[in-house]
Amino acid sequence: EGLASRPLGRRALGRSARLLSRGCKPWKGPAELGVVAGDSPLGFGQALGRFTGPSDGTVAVAETRLEGLADHIVLPLSHSGMLFSARAAAQAIEFLRHGRFRHPAGGNPGRGDSL
Repeated sequence: EGLASRPLGRRALGRSARLLSRGCKPWKGPAELGVVAGDSPLGFGQALGRFTGPSDGTVAVAETRLEGLADHIVLPLSHSGMLFSARAAAQAIEFLRHGRFRHPAGGNPGRGDSL
């Protein structure tokens, strides 16, 4: 919303603007779907909007929860940091192999600090 409220921001979002403003419908596809979210609020998004609750600096964790997901995990990473994170890559591999992320034993089931 913060980016879309600015003329250059709307242009930067391009065709994604509509999807980002409406959100995704519940997942009902045949494939299992998992989402990796981050909760280290570093990033450009902090300058453009306010987040209520945890975020990765660009996307709120609440925005990553979608009905129909096979699994969801939150890592201590920023939005851009996920691209370079061995931990995020390991979790993606875990999900592709097993259909679930590796959650820490006895820890917060939404928090994946174990990899």
